[in-house]
Amino acid sequence: LALRVADMDTLLAYKKRLEDGGIAVLGPTDHHICQSIYFFDPSGHRLELVIDTTTPDMLTMLRGRAPETLAEWSRTKRAPDVDPMHAKARG
Repeated sequence: LALRVADMDTLLAYKKRLEDGGIAVLGPTDHHICQSIYFFDPSGHRLELVIDTTTPDMLTMLRGRAPETLAEWSRTKRAPDVDPMHAKARG
């Protein structure tokens, strides 16, 4: 489960609060279109807090590639390698 937060300050505040409570936190991890932290809830479910870092140009490029990406995912049953796509979107 991923939950969106407002900004990096909020994300880092949650990371500190979780770590202060004894919870191990991974991140922030930069996914180019977002930054995330990951942790487990008391029941063992992996949770993610995320901030959106996309730009309008990135969104336009990613939307244009969506049909191709979905077709590859459907054909291979694996998530496509999107890092080159994100790198291209960043310019």
